[in-house]
Amino acid sequence: MSKKYQIFLLSFLLFISVLNAQDEYGEYSPVCGPGVIYAETKVLFAEAGYGPRDLTLGIGFRWDFIGLDINLGGFMDNTPNYMYATKQYPYPKEFNEYTYARTTLTINASYYYDYEEYSFFASVGYFNQVDTALVRSLDAGGTRGVFFPRRGNPAIKTSGICFGLGANYFIDEKYVAGLGYHTKKGVFLQFGYYFY
Repeated sequence: MSKKYQIFLLSFLLFISVLNAQDEYGEYSPVCGPGVIYAETKVLFAEAGYGPRDLTLGIGFRWDFIGLDINLGGFMDNTPNYMYATKQYPYPKEFNEYTYARTTLTINASYYYDYEEYSFFASVGYFNQVDTALVRSLDAGGTRGVFFPRRGNPAIKTSGICFGLGANYFIDEKYVAGLGYHTKKGVFLQFGYYFY
């Protein structure tokens, strides 16, 4: 992810937190309606997403203008069948290497800005992922096109910072639904229960 994109998202998060701090004692509550003194927003939510890291599922909690969620990805394994090298089928001399997503864990902190029945949010988080590296044989003969685990350690572990943006809609006094995009979760849906 480019440095400019990271700076833009961090600036956006700061902007949202400043707006929320200024609006804390405003006169509009998205659930209670106009003329009602601001009430703390508490939402317990579940989410499901699909994107670059496969299917993800998660749960989270929002308290006022801050939220926290945890997600796990890798439920739809797209790794092809592979075999280990033997005397009969030796490790290929010529091959192409491919990487397949296995599991991803993300933990995100979100900042919310409520406007009438809508709630806009941006998140920054930490991810830890494990991928599988396979090689596909280009050798002539019986192993051409067959996948083998990469020599050494076929597991590739990476971690770092991730970002997301989205919006929620207060359906009624108890339920919230939303849509967002995250760099690791992909496009995701949220459904939450609002309580006081």
